[in-house]
Amino acid sequence: RYGKKAPSEINFKEIEDDIYVMFGKESTGIPKEILKENLSNCFRIPMLEGVRSLNLSNCVAIVVYEILRQRNYEGLSFVETIKGEDYLSN
Repeated sequence: RYGKKAPSEINFKEIEDDIYVMFGKESTGIPKEILKENLSNCFRIPMLEGVRSLNLSNCVAIVVYEILRQRNYEGLSFVETIKGEDYLSN
């Protein structure tokens, strides 16, 4: 809510260590003390003006997807593995 940049403005590709992202409760958000100490690391999912917030699970999905996208979906399969890569060809 208080971050000044979008998740897409952070270069997650450059981060070599594990990435940790904190999300606050839908009702109260992240405690003010934590926000004040880490404001330079905070970001905001862009939304329409006047919209208070997005559903927490949607926010998590948006941010995790952006991190994975920037890191070329590291560790994820690009092919169907359960039914087989050539399932539709047969």
